[in-house]
Amino acid sequence: MHVPKVIARQIILSNLQKRFRRVLWNPPSDPNFNPVVWFANHHSWHDGFLVYASLDKCGREGVDLVTDPLAARIFGRAGAIHAPESDATARGLNFRKCLREMQAGKVLVIFPEGELHRPPLVEKIRPGLVRIAKWEPRTAFQPIGIRVEMSMHERPEAWINFGKAIPASRISNEVAGSALENLISFSTEEACQDSQNWKILVEGSKSAHE
Repeated sequence: MHVPKVIARQIILSNLQKRFRRVLWNPPSDPNFNPVVWFANHHSWHDGFLVYASLDKCGREGVDLVTDPLAARIFGRAGAIHAPESDATARGLNFRKCLREMQAGKVLVIFPEGELHRPPLVEKIRPGLVRIAKWEPRTAFQPIGIRVEMSMHERPEAWINFGKAIPASRISNEVAGSALENLISFSTEEACQDSQNWKILVEGSKSAHE
């Protein structure tokens, strides 16, 4: 049984509010591309939550594949579709369902490295992006660089950096990997002073000394 959509939204956003000091973002220049894939590096356990908060702020609905059945039940109303690792046929069918949802106007969310890993490097990009570009050549590919930094506060800060969308005609594993590397290479100290581009997406929990 799926958690109701409104409850799923509350779970995701309250998780960020409790676990982070704040979440900042450099938002997309045009959040209304269709069809569109949002793809991001995967250095943090909270990456899915952070992308969801971005979708919510942009007024967009997302769709993505998850392998964990409990996560699929909890976050099904937020766009998650279960893709069991042990069933290649089901994964293929559900991925095609994601593609149809993308064509219908939802944002397809992908972490193209394929697995969570430690920063700072971007791992080898898997071929899913290129396959989507061939399947639907109208697709725009929106790169997102995510940084989570434990530094000045009791809780970490998160940074979500949207780059320039890449047309399907230009997407490749190399282009995607280079875009993500560039988007996570910024100085967080300088970004803190750049209120013109960096905005607060989620105001989290203050440190004990604040």
